[in-house]
Amino acid sequence: MEITEVKDNGKLTLALDGRFDALAALELEKILKNNLKGVQELVLDFAKVKVIASAGLRVLVQTKKQMNGQGAMKIININDSVREILTITKLIKLLDIE
Repeated sequence: MEITEVKDNGKLTLALDGRFDALAALELEKILKNNLKGVQELVLDFAKVKVIASAGLRVLVQTKKQMNGQGAMKIININDSVREILTITKLIKLLDIE
């Protein structure tokens, strides 16, 4: 998976491209660990995410919990396949999806 980072004035946007599987989850965790300090708004752009695995879901839940303490997190541009997984797991209710 490729992850493009744009940080601007307390806002961090991460555009994900590829499969959000266990390896991608580890990569995203590392990026978040190094970049979330001082971030008040986190945007995850899923326009190019083809599929999400359980490890990816875990990272989303952990990151949402962390961002609840310091700001907001939203996910944008999800496809029908990812939306279906989030709906089945009921995470669609927990996450801010646009």
